[in-house]
Amino acid sequence: MLLKNKNLHALFLIPYVLFVLSTAAAQESQKTVSDYMAAGLAAQRAGNHEEALQQYQAALKLDQKNFGAQYNSGVSYLILKKYESALGAFKEALALRPEEPRVHIALAEAYAGTGRTLEAIDALKEAVRLKPDLFEAHRALGRLYGNVDRNDEAARAFAEAARLREKDAELLVELGAAYLRVGDAESALKSFTESVQIDPSSAAANFNLGFVQKQLGNYAAAVQALKRATELKPDWAEAHLRLGEAYENVGEPEKFLAAVKEANRLKSNDIGILNMLGHALRANQKFAEAVEPLKRVAAARPNDVEALYLLGNTQLMAGTYDDAIKTLSQVLVLDPNHEEARERLRVSSVRKNSSPELEKYREQVRENPRNANAHAALGQMYNSLGMFAEAEQEYLTAVSLEPKNFDAYTRLCVNYGEWGKADKGIECYQQVIKLKPHHVLYLSLGTLYDRQGKFDEAAAAYKKALELKPSFTFALYNLGYVLLKQGRDADAIEPLQKLLEIEPKHIYGNHALGIAYARTGNKTGAMQQYYTLQNLNSRLAADLMRIIPK
Repeated sequence: MLLKNKNLHALFLIPYVLFVLSTAAAQESQKTVSDYMAAGLAAQRAGNHEEALQQYQAALKLDQKNFGAQYNSGVSYLILKKYESALGAFKEALALRPEEPRVHIALAEAYAGTGRTLEAIDALKEAVRLKPDLFEAHRALGRLYGNVDRNDEAARAFAEAARLREKDAELLVELGAAYLRVGDAESALKSFTESVQIDPSSAAANFNLGFVQKQLGNYAAAVQALKRATELKPDWAEAHLRLGEAYENVGEPEKFLAAVKEANRLKSNDIGILNMLGHALRANQKFAEAVEPLKRVAAARPNDVEALYLLGNTQLMAGTYDDAIKTLSQVLVLDPNHEEARERLRVSSVRKNSSPELEKYREQVRENPRNANAHAALGQMYNSLGMFAEAEQEYLTAVSLEPKNFDAYTRLCVNYGEWGKADKGIECYQQVIKLKPHHVLYLSLGTLYDRQGKFDEAAAAYKKALELKPSFTFALYNLGYVLLKQGRDADAIEPLQKLLEIEPKHIYGNHALGIAYARTGNKTGAMQQYYTLQNLNSRLAADLMRIIPK
């Protein structure tokens, strides 16, 4: 999601200068016009704009060329949201004073109120032509350009406003957001950092700083900024959500879950938050708890095959095999070529049918306590049933009986990974690789490093896998994705391109390559990936489009 606070695109509320101006016609009845003007001003200041309009209309009956009455009528119409009437009043005022830049600004706000954004932009450009150093006009231009996705122009307008008014923390947030929309994350980082330095108590500035730090792969710094945003604004659900994601990036699954739970407490029906809650629960091995939020996500996205697949896989890990079989079967109805779903469906069926077999394997171990294969088989049965601690003991026994039993050792490593014991898993894979280097082992090692937020180590492991098998598509994707998470967008392009040469319809590969192109400023390449994704996965295509520079 693109960072922004809810006011980022609102048109700048122009400070209204209230004019009392006598003309030659008014001088003939100065007292009467002046009385009406004074009464109108008093009503305006008291917030009684209907009364103010009556007074100004009375003044205009005596003097139609009274600039102050025309202008201030427009002000009251604006506040009352009567934009067409405001347009008429400001146009009359402009006819009287065409060189007054603030009337052009007021006219722009009236145009914006009627939805005529391009005419509002033209009015603001005229105000800037008349008075180039008019801060309000540049800022309002930035917001309007952003509303119509003219983001390069928005960034230039905000930058000019920032030059005219230094040390404005809110303006720097808007400037940083504009930089992000054109793909200039480094400039955005500079703006957000300066905004926080000026106003450390700004929740929006800290949130946006954390967002861009996360995008650049500076995850520890992202955690710090996003945590500060949640402290300053505890009821900001999105800030808690992004903080949770940052905790996931630094390998702190418990804090990841706690932050996402808080986001869900604040916005319990938000599908995006429910989806992340499911992921956070899975990251903490709480598969049974993860089923309910993921079920709600799948119900809200009936055509999202991946949401349904994730639900089925989670039901499998929770041990509800009948539910898993039903859900994964639905996935294959929607996408008969979904190989991961087909494999997990097979595993679900095996596990469902394996429960009655458990006692048979236990008996084999009792009869053959020194047989490594019997212990490994029992370990596999425990693992298939999600009984990871029991599986660990059987695999360890098998390895102790036969230290070079490659199969038992590998299954032990897999068990640690499925159990969520990344440290033990990493140590295990390192030992197995010494016995027999294999590309799949390096991939699994890299995945565990990735899960811990150790991205350099993960990338190194994926590269080792590719040395052994250059066409290994899983390693190509994982390498590209971990480089993206590090902010090494240019480096991610090569492995992702190689992946798509081998597997052109790889949905996530196309999405990741599009992100890499977008972040490196290759709009043409990003759009090509967008068009490809439209035929593969419309949701991911829409997600990619949100970050492509306009």
